[in-house]
Amino acid sequence: MYFNSVTFGLFFAVVFVLYWALRDRRTPRHLLIVTASYVFYGWWDWRFLLLIFASTLLDFFVGWRLHEETDQGRRKRLLTLSLVGNLGFLAFFKYFNFFYDSLLMGLGSLGIELGASEQKLLRVALPPGISFYTFQTLSYSLDIYRRKMQPTKSFLDFAYFVAFFPQLVAGPILRASHFLPQMKDRMEVDARQHADGFYLILRGLTKKICFADILAAQMVDPVFGSALAGAGLPDAAIFSSMDVFLSAAAFTLMLYMDFSAYSDIAIGASQLMGFWIPDNFDSPLKAASLRELWRRWHISLASWMRDYLYISLGGNRVTTTRAYFNTIFTMTIMGLWHGAGWNFILLGFIQGWYLVFERMLNPLLPKYEQGTLKWWAQRWMGVGITLTFFILVNIFFRASTATQAWDLLFRIFEFDGPLRSQLFDLKLLALLAAALLLHWVPAGFTHFWRRAFIHSPVVVKAVVAAALFSAFSLLAGAQQPFIYFQF
Repeated sequence: MYFNSVTFGLFFAVVFVLYWALRDRRTPRHLLIVTASYVFYGWWDWRFLLLIFASTLLDFFVGWRLHEETDQGRRKRLLTLSLVGNLGFLAFFKYFNFFYDSLLMGLGSLGIELGASEQKLLRVALPPGISFYTFQTLSYSLDIYRRKMQPTKSFLDFAYFVAFFPQLVAGPILRASHFLPQMKDRMEVDARQHADGFYLILRGLTKKICFADILAAQMVDPVFGSALAGAGLPDAAIFSSMDVFLSAAAFTLMLYMDFSAYSDIAIGASQLMGFWIPDNFDSPLKAASLRELWRRWHISLASWMRDYLYISLGGNRVTTTRAYFNTIFTMTIMGLWHGAGWNFILLGFIQGWYLVFERMLNPLLPKYEQGTLKWWAQRWMGVGITLTFFILVNIFFRASTATQAWDLLFRIFEFDGPLRSQLFDLKLLALLAAALLLHWVPAGFTHFWRRAFIHSPVVVKAVVAAALFSAFSLLAGAQQPFIYFQF
């Protein structure tokens, strides 16, 4: 059930009406949301419900025992139970196929070949959103272990937190300490919050349908899905270095539009249910360094990795060499979190080394007073370098394998001339430019239009929504799932 489908629109409308009809009745309201969330998640495959229920039950039990236990040894064993259980589920369902395929390749190099039927025998289906809700439940146990919060007394409330359907499949990754206190016996209707939530949903659908899906279908897939991305021969005469680079740039913008669209819709739907969820993006492509970019991109994941992995390894409170290792290791794990493949491992590993390089270079750079011409020149240079690097490294994100990613990167650095493909016409280049320019619109301008929509009459909101939905119906092609649904 995708956010950009009529099915979800009808589903959410029914849940929304019933939810606010029960705003004075906490238990029935929470039962409604947990039931709706399980229906939403089970829409893909009802068997996945057993997994999310098991994770919920495990961390609810561990959380209470961690709170009550005073013996540090027992508390560590309880935390280990949560870590092994949750990460064990994640490792099996997300990474089994990767390790199995690696084993088959190893056997093949030794001359041992299995038949097609044997190779297909051991395959595990990937539950949608398992990476997201696993980290969500883990943060609950980790925060209780660190005595940063007390556990909830209600299993129903905890199940609500874990399975909350607006953000269940692709985040943002919630923290129990932020979400649980917002549960109240009586939910108050906030017209401004509802209007802002509706605005975010419209903004998200616009990003997804008007930009992300078109860029994916017409600028990204033709190159990344071509023979060039596999064996490298037939399309060498079709796609020049500039073609491949533009396709890679289109993918980075598409990735931002697609994922931030999901986050917008998830946050907007949550606000319509009376919950405030932190932003997951903050104009990341304006960043002048990779470190700054990761403070603006997928904020909930980056902050999770910082708080629960990087700092646990010692963070910056160790020797310089160890701090470099912590950075590279954390980014490599972040890459592996995204997907089971060597391309994702390299995605994180390369960024980890780049962050180390930035840290080594930073003391050598001249420091200018903020706002001066030299400061702006240095910042714009940093933005250009960072964006170029991010475009290139994201080839590992989109490519099916690490080999395909290297093929495309080598093609770019052949520097064999200007655009050659007929795929990239002026309309597509204009769309690509528009996507980048919209990202660079000053924050004050976007905040102005957001406030204007929130405070506008209902009739104006209805006209804007009708116009946008008319555009969606004209532009929408085959329904495209959100890219982060695969994680």
